[in-house]
Amino acid sequence: MPLWLAIAGLGCAGALTGLIAQYLRQKTGANDAFMALGGSTAIWVSIGFLLARQTASDSPARDRIAWVSVAAAAYLFAWLIAYHTLLGHRDHLDFAQVWPQMRYWLVAVAPACLVLGYIATESLRKDLLGDICLALPLGWSLSEIYSSFRVGGSHIAVVSIPTLLVASLPLLALRRRPKWSLLVTVVTVLAIGLPFHLLYPQLSLDS
Repeated sequence: MPLWLAIAGLGCAGALTGLIAQYLRQKTGANDAFMALGGSTAIWVSIGFLLARQTASDSPARDRIAWVSVAAAAYLFAWLIAYHTLLGHRDHLDFAQVWPQMRYWLVAVAPACLVLGYIATESLRKDLLGDICLALPLGWSLSEIYSSFRVGGSHIAVVSIPTLLVASLPLLALRRRPKWSLLVTVVTVLAIGLPFHLLYPQLSLDS
């Protein structure tokens, strides 16, 4: 697949996830678990990681990290812009009212797309670094999984389980590795999970 087409595809996917997330967030009066899922970040970023990793596997080795980072940026920008655009439309807010909430997230895309592009590319390696990169999505999702699990009830079914399943999908690639360390995977998940747990209150899109 041509790289420009892959980048456009990730942009479309990001816009779609942003619209879905905001639609769930706006379900006022419905089960608040869906609102929590819409305003979360882990599951949507993990989806972006999976798409970026597929782009990396289909890309030539030359400048792979750079192109995958551009594809990740397309996904993240489209997700955030679609999310906040639908928010403004449904709440009848003008750009000046939506911008203060959106601007910090857009600024965060610059470093985030580089990190996402790097780990998506390096996760293709069949060595220790590759194993660590495959465990990172579960690490950054751990706090949202745990926090929703503590709420109980529908939050477990709507937020915790889907987030866990999406974040665990990269680990399926470990089955094709000649050898991998469960200890490394667990340590990686816990190590990356701790800072995200401390930042958790600020990681909602509506923060």
